[in-house]
Amino acid sequence: MDILSFSIFARAGILPQPTHLVEETPDPSRIEDARGKPELLVGLYWKWLFDLVQGRASLNWQNLLLEHDPQYLLFEKHKSALMRWQQNHRLQSVPAKYEKDILEILSQSISQAQFDFEKLYPLLNCFDEIEKKIGLPFLFNVEIKCENSALLNAVHALANFLFYLRVQIAQTFNQEIRGNSFEVLKIDPVLDYLPMFHSLPAEARVFSSFKRFESQLPTLVSHKLRDEFLKELPMSVTLIFSVERAWKKNTIIWESDVLQEFQLSWLYGAYSGILFRLREELVGIKNGYQNTFYKHSLLPRQSSSRNQWLFAFTVPDAQFKVA
Repeated sequence: MDILSFSIFARAGILPQPTHLVEETPDPSRIEDARGKPELLVGLYWKWLFDLVQGRASLNWQNLLLEHDPQYLLFEKHKSALMRWQQNHRLQSVPAKYEKDILEILSQSISQAQFDFEKLYPLLNCFDEIEKKIGLPFLFNVEIKCENSALLNAVHALANFLFYLRVQIAQTFNQEIRGNSFEVLKIDPVLDYLPMFHSLPAEARVFSSFKRFESQLPTLVSHKLRDEFLKELPMSVTLIFSVERAWKKNTIIWESDVLQEFQLSWLYGAYSGILFRLREELVGIKNGYQNTFYKHSLLPRQSSSRNQWLFAFTVPDAQFKVA
């Protein structure tokens, strides 16, 4: 079995701010069994991403992720479910210029044995430009596609790599505070990106009801109410408009379970959902996790002094294979 050894470096802070990964020469005395631990998935996604950027199409890492990562299974499941939401769309591609820029930024951030996270920050401007060019935000957008499988795999691998990197840092933080229930950092693969996932369908149904009877209201009242919805419930409005564009119907009051299914299919199956998650993780690294994912968490005032993690483990053999 192969041995994977690497260090993660970070700037000290209330929550450490990761800066880069460096592969290390394995120390036999430090090798551990990483199965079930976030460092295994950080390592597997790093190796898969490295191979993709180098132009090597190895399925070995995907086979391992299929076995060990629930996130990967979410992608496979919702990628298929997404098709029913795209069947009425004429999907548009992201302009080739931006896809080339994404790959170039990835390539510049990765060297033979090092991954510089700060060199990924230009992706944030790139994503903003893509949204302006296509005329729609990534949020709940199922109308764009990626025909470059290497690029799709690369952004997918990077989004999940950064997620599990945050899981690792949160786990270390929770161990250091010895489980104080008021300070424990929680990780949720859905609520971290869509905090209103459970309540959004109810709000969206209110807007959907308004739209159904809007034409019966006086014009001034209708415009006033619509403006208030846009101001107070922008995500709910975006959700309803996205679902309506998908089904070409605008007079239905959508059931809550349908709206939740749509959110999940977009978040984990759509190209724009992957880009949305990736942007959130990059903003978290750049601006601090405490300012992005844990704004309302009770965090200690004292900064953590932890600025390095060293991992060494055997890479398990794959039992299943990607079809």
